Amino acid sequence: MSPPVISADPTPVTTPVLDPLQKRTRPRRLINTCTRKLEEFPSDDSVPCYAILSHRWEAGQEISYQEMVHLSDTLRLKSGYKKIVNACNLARQDGHAYIWIDTCCINSGDHGQRSQDINSMFNYYEHSGVCLVYLHDYTTPPDSNDYLGGPIDSDEFDNWKPSPELEDSTWFSRGWTLQELLAPPSVLFITAEWKPIRVGMKLLCSDIQRVTGISVDVLVGREKINTISIVERMSWAINRQTTKEEDRAYCLLGLLDVTMESRYGEGVESAFERLSNVLHECYPDRLEGVPKTGRDIMEYLSVKNAETQNDPGWFFENPLF
Repeated sequence: MSPPVISADPTPVTTPVLDPLQKRTRPRRLINTCTRKLEEFPSDDSVPCYAILSHRWEAGQEISYQEMVHLSDTLRLKSGYKKIVNACNLARQDGHAYIWIDTCCINSGDHGQRSQDINSMFNYYEHSGVCLVYLHDYTTPPDSNDYLGGPIDSDEFDNWKPSPELEDSTWFSRGWTLQELLAPPSVLFITAEWKPIRVGMKLLCSDIQRVTGISVDVLVGREKINTISIVERMSWAINRQTTKEEDRAYCLLGLLDVTMESRYGEGVESAFERLSNVLHECYPDRLEGVPKTGRDIMEYLSVKNAETQNDPGWFFENPLF
């Protein structure tokens, strides 16, 4: 019997390399809200309707992609996993079979995927069914059962005012939460006890405008983000805080409709300088007089932010910017 013929030059199996600047419109993976397991979706067209969670990260408690794949009893004790469970339960009650949560749905160990997800994140929020905003430091106010829990008719609450502590939540001061506030078609704020505040953005927008500097027209969707000047959009984020300093620049990518490879460790000034260069290439006629160096553009935006805080009409009087 002749021995089997073995190819001397077998075709190697290759894994396609992701272009970190190639955006997706919907997430590549989601959590099944029933099984709490990750599921992969290779193309945008295959992604089902999904909810999305916006939240503050808690150091040492969040569940990473790798941990979610190899979940242990010890990991289930972390507050980050309990947050996943509560988010899944709430999304399922709201009619969503899937939810996207950044901590465990982004594979930070894969540079190409991570960069692509960062460039695509605005789109992920924009195409979600609802964004659940978990305010971990906002507890349920007394006598609030009339607007917490089930659906309500917002017309019944024309005179409703949120507790002052709502706008004091640190969620409103973080970098990434800016796009998470503006991109989704629907935003539902959640208290620390996981009770939804179902009064709608229209009743919250005045307080949110005061703490963010973003106009009511933008908050309620009467004015599209892409009609707002580049500098004004950037100024919304300049005083916000991020855990990684470079994210102060990266969190603006979706709001400005540009892409840029993430390079953690480069420093915030380098990140802003690269962002400035990208913006000058994309919008040369809309950035006259805007500095190109990292430090200079950060100082420039801080000044513009202060001007708008003192005079909200400044940008309308200075259309060049």
